[in-house]
Amino acid sequence: MHCTTLGRWVAGTLLLLLMLVGSARAAAPVAPRVERPEGEYARWTLTLPGAMADKGRPSDVLLYVWTRGGAARQAMAVSPTDAFRDFRDADLSGLKEAGGRLTGAIRFAAHAQAVTDSNWPDVHWQIDLDVSAAGQAADGTFSGTCAVAAAPRDKEKPLADLLRQWADAQKSAAVAVRGRATGTRHSGDAYRRLEAVAGGPAWTRWLGSDGTMSGPSSGRDLLTDLRRARLVWRCEQALGPGKGQVTRYGDFGTWYRMPSYGGSSPVVSDGRLYLYYYVPSGDAYIKEEEQKRGPRGYFMRDMWLLGADDVVICLDAATGQTLWRTTYPAGGRTFLTGKSNLINSTVAVADGTVVAVGGLGRVYALDAATGEQRWQATLGPEHEAAVKELAAGQPAGGRAFGHAITIADGVAAVDDERGGLLGLDLKTGQRRWLVAKVLGRFVTPQVWTCGGKSHFVTLSDGVVRCIEAATGKEIWQIDRLGTRKWGDCTPYLQGDHLVVNLTPEDQAQKDGKTAIHQAGCFKLALQGATKVWDLPVAEYPYPVHPAGHGGFMRVDDRHIGFVLGKRPADDKRQPILVVVELATGRVIHTLMNDPPVVTWNAPTIHRADNLALAVRDNWHDQMDWYVFTVRGPRDIALATTGGTQRFPHQPTTSYEVPLVSPIVDGRIFVRGGEGIYCYDLRRP
Repeated sequence: MHCTTLGRWVAGTLLLLLMLVGSARAAAPVAPRVERPEGEYARWTLTLPGAMADKGRPSDVLLYVWTRGGAARQAMAVSPTDAFRDFRDADLSGLKEAGGRLTGAIRFAAHAQAVTDSNWPDVHWQIDLDVSAAGQAADGTFSGTCAVAAAPRDKEKPLADLLRQWADAQKSAAVAVRGRATGTRHSGDAYRRLEAVAGGPAWTRWLGSDGTMSGPSSGRDLLTDLRRARLVWRCEQALGPGKGQVTRYGDFGTWYRMPSYGGSSPVVSDGRLYLYYYVPSGDAYIKEEEQKRGPRGYFMRDMWLLGADDVVICLDAATGQTLWRTTYPAGGRTFLTGKSNLINSTVAVADGTVVAVGGLGRVYALDAATGEQRWQATLGPEHEAAVKELAAGQPAGGRAFGHAITIADGVAAVDDERGGLLGLDLKTGQRRWLVAKVLGRFVTPQVWTCGGKSHFVTLSDGVVRCIEAATGKEIWQIDRLGTRKWGDCTPYLQGDHLVVNLTPEDQAQKDGKTAIHQAGCFKLALQGATKVWDLPVAEYPYPVHPAGHGGFMRVDDRHIGFVLGKRPADDKRQPILVVVELATGRVIHTLMNDPPVVTWNAPTIHRADNLALAVRDNWHDQMDWYVFTVRGPRDIALATTGGTQRFPHQPTTSYEVPLVSPIVDGRIFVRGGEGIYCYDLRRP
């Protein structure tokens, strides 16, 4: 063959192969299914006097029921006297609405305050309702039983035997309850107007629209006692918990009798809430788990499925009703370990587009108003590897610490799951650029704007990089910064000031098992970053929590606070938070643990109006909150002396990269064990 002809043949063959490879990569798209539920959406709020019967001390139950088109969609019960919490396991199949009348049976359960194991509620209700609405007023009757009966916990017995014992105990403990049910019914546009949430780009990405975990001001003082926060809604769509089932755990493999739906956080924009989650699906599952758990009755097949549907949902932030739900059947996979459930595939919203990353490394861009797909892409090599693993029946292994999506200057920046940052055109999904090895294990890019351009600020292996969003060009870097044994955390950026860890892990002092680092600050400019201050580590030890952006909080435009590690003296009344002037590093205020009730582990600190709300431990299922009042940089105090507070729903967490709860217009939106919950924090 002539060399020219041979060359052409080789070139043509290579081109064909490249096209085939490209086709194979592009052949992965999954057709979306978009659903927009119809029918009138309504909320019934009913007081049931004396419906909680425990040891001769009856107390009221505040029952919420949400209906759509006559069908009961969700329910929630709250104790005004704090007699129970962690509402769960609602069975609404016997409840219906017709002609403004709510009738039928509802079953639900909850935990008395002393109970913490999510799988075994000890308060159980069976209630028959007959309530009618005239306008917005509701009135009627209720009757049924309330039983307080703790579950037997003999781990040697089969589950079926325990459940029979439990049912007998409930039957024996059942106390008849009955009375008048009164309250309200709100529906349609009037319901929406009553609970309206301010529009605008309120909390459009994981750490808030400006990356500081602070929401826009409501102009109101917020409640310091979370028990007084009014439940506005529980979302219409049922959801699974954030933390996942774990093969090495006993019983069901988790504290929830349902599979994980992944550890993503909600975001809020223009009066709508968006969330990515996955739903286990398909036929392939881990048969070893059936062999291990089946004989004692603890095997639930859905818990151990390998494949999953990717889902992006949009809710009305005022009512919690589903506006649209876009599902990609078999588009993803499950993550079967409590320390890795596609931990941080939190969506981002900009320019009318929602961007999400699914379990197999597909990237979805959807119209924020309708849920219709605008484009679909992939992460490249990691997507291909994940598809092959799933096809081979392999569970998602390792620790898949996905990183939240960030959008700036028309570019959606996503983690390529190999430590690189991939820039996709927001309008078309075409790849604009890829910068390798710039994201540490827990790092989501921050956005810095200067000179009319946006830049992504990343951190990996002690090096901060400033990357121009539109082009992927590296503008400058800061090297020889601190590192952390378990992986770098998202740096804290406020305005033009970047606060980071300065101490390499191998040089850090130890407080028991915890390494103590030094915090320092850089002033950013297009020409580079200039170090402006650091704090002495002996006085202000920084423990570098991976939660959020490392335990930092915005105090105001000129000041930040951050969590302190223990001092060597180990005094329980030690300092727990320091407030620093950003421009100078001058310490303005030190908050003491006095009384010594704060014992946080990897706290996540949210800021809004007069409050700082810190999740004590955003890793281990129980989402307990410390509430601080913030009246100024020198006036920060724990709101109550009793320690942590709780919302009444069943909680959940993710792990190491935490669930974040947007606070918008005085409302907080919290991902729980069975759904998303909205509470009004504004003082009446």
